[in-house]
Amino acid sequence: MLPRQVFILGTALHSELTNLGNGVTAALFMVSGYLFGKSEWDAMFRPDLASRMLGPVKSLLPLTALFSVASAILATLLLGHPFSWPSALLFADLLDFPPGSTIIRSSVIYWYLHSLLKLLMLTFVLQWAVGRFFRSAASQFAFVCAAAAVFFAVRLAMPYVVSPQNLEFTPTSLRVFQTNPLAMIPLFYIGIALSAEPRRGMRLAMLAAIAGLAMLNVPIFGLYSSVFIAAKAFIILFMREVPVPRVLARPVFLIAASSLYIYLVHTWVDRPLQALTPDAIRGSIVFPVLVTVAGIFSGIALMASLERARMHWRQDLASLARRLRPHRVRGAAEEPSKYRR
Repeated sequence: MLPRQVFILGTALHSELTNLGNGVTAALFMVSGYLFGKSEWDAMFRPDLASRMLGPVKSLLPLTALFSVASAILATLLLGHPFSWPSALLFADLLDFPPGSTIIRSSVIYWYLHSLLKLLMLTFVLQWAVGRFFRSAASQFAFVCAAAAVFFAVRLAMPYVVSPQNLEFTPTSLRVFQTNPLAMIPLFYIGIALSAEPRRGMRLAMLAAIAGLAMLNVPIFGLYSSVFIAAKAFIILFMREVPVPRVLARPVFLIAASSLYIYLVHTWVDRPLQALTPDAIRGSIVFPVLVTVAGIFSGIALMASLERARMHWRQDLASLARRLRPHRVRGAAEEPSKYRR
């Protein structure tokens, strides 16, 4: 459960609880890949189950599209920002900004989910095309590791090939490579490889290999991104399950189950809280903590509301189906006779 909790780090980063940046969020794709691999490993290598890999897309797409469009509209109406078509069309992950330019937050706020949707589609296409040729567990694991290594080489080569003039700047000037799905897919596949739950000796070897890749990642994508790649690998390999007191079990489960909803709504609580809190609080460390806590509770509330609405919707549909079901009407010939024994 712990890897999923790390998703909440995005809330803290966006609420400025920490000053880390420069690609830290990108390491969360390892968590997404791990969760995908845990649930869809069989579907990745069986053509008859391949459609199952689209399940996460069906789950993510409606809410992501709704919040992306709503964010673009509200940023235009309330903040006076230009309407962000890339955000509304789910392409915020492909936006690029020249070095030194100002990034409008509302135009890129959901880039992670936009990129994740494309990663899921790329993974589906790749696995549907070649996954069927790997039958044994060993060959499947080897293929996933090889794919991760090849994709990581592409990640490192992209800035040199596409935009070598920006390499003299800080990693933040390479933003298009920080968010591009082609740069994120190696991290996603590393997470899938980690979901195979290798033995302890293999886990140590995998951690060493990932740490080596992270070191190669430093010159282009920055130290923070690389440290978090190695840290996420360590957490997934050695700290997947951490015992917690019984009293904390339910809150921890709620946060884990609500991670998507927390990510979607946490940016919506910032402005209202700024308007409601005194200046003394807004200028202190208390305010980012307040925004983070409010974002977490808002996400949990959204999940509970949607689950309740979904339950009532299903009940209403079932009731409507029963009402519309044709009833058999007995004809005269079928009417039981009172004289018949």
